[in-house]
Amino acid sequence: MRLLKNGRGRALRRIKPRKIGTYFFGRLVFTAFLTITPTTAGTGGRADCVPVDYVYGGEWGKRGTGPGEFDGAIDVAVAADGRVYVLDKFNRRVQYFTATGSFIGVWSTRRPGDGFGDMSTALALAPAGAVYVVSVAQNRIFKFSRVGSYLAAWGKVGTADGEFGRAYDLAVAPDGTVYAADGDNLRIQSFDADGNFLRKWPIAGYGDEVVYIAVRLDVAPNGDVFVLDREKDRVLRYDAKGNLYGARLTRVTGDGPHASPEDIAVGPDGSVFVTDGGDYVIKRFTESGSFLGKWGDTGPGPGEFAGGMSVAVGPDGTVYVADALQNRVQYFRPVAPEDK
Repeated sequence: MRLLKNGRGRALRRIKPRKIGTYFFGRLVFTAFLTITPTTAGTGGRADCVPVDYVYGGEWGKRGTGPGEFDGAIDVAVAADGRVYVLDKFNRRVQYFTATGSFIGVWSTRRPGDGFGDMSTALALAPAGAVYVVSVAQNRIFKFSRVGSYLAAWGKVGTADGEFGRAYDLAVAPDGTVYAADGDNLRIQSFDADGNFLRKWPIAGYGDEVVYIAVRLDVAPNGDVFVLDREKDRVLRYDAKGNLYGARLTRVTGDGPHASPEDIAVGPDGSVFVTDGGDYVIKRFTESGSFLGKWGDTGPGPGEFAGGMSVAVGPDGTVYVADALQNRVQYFRPVAPEDK
């Protein structure tokens, strides 16, 4: 067993990476994965052989209504300039901070008469600086400036293009395309930066007997869309047009009986991070699905979590985890030479 040390020298639980089996869904995925040789950490020489060690950088937040306090820190996102945005669900607002948690500003997600904020579930940031927030109650996506000025909104309940059965999560591609998870309609929809409909595709592996699936998603630097299917404990990988060419179960060797994926984020190097609220860990995979390692435990200390875990990765590779049940944000940075 290896140990992940925090910035104060305290050792966090660290699980040694293991090579495990690859899982396939359908002939198309099977054929695609045959061309990939899975690798484990430390082999070097491959773009998907990346370091798996991180150190605890710090944290901020507690329950409350003041600056830097939260009542349900339900989602986190990181801007290109390193600013960290947190969706503060029950305080009905977005707060934003420096990369190390110093408070910068806040704005309300409510607008007069629309009731928005009671069921906001996710936020995402565009490369140009816009902030998108999705309301599952209204099935609408709201667009704000980087400092909270209201810019636009689109969506309503329905099954037509640009309508949602249950808009649960969203992500923004490097080219500004907005992708939205439409849970009741079992599909992903994409829009331009102003909300004009572009395309849609079904989430693979479901038929008419399913009425809703919980999904989260993120977009890789190359534009691939990674969809976390929480119902089937798997990650689906699509290109920007919705063509499926990869899938992998999120369960790995050593998981407990209650392992349950909650959120997904793709780092600047293509690494895929999945939070697990059942085992209270962060899992890391290569973009092709090879398991690299995991860290975490249950509790209130550094590197420990209580559940309701969302994840985002900064431009420098720092991993931010918002813990909704403990109303705090922790961050972990890649190990630097001086840390060894």
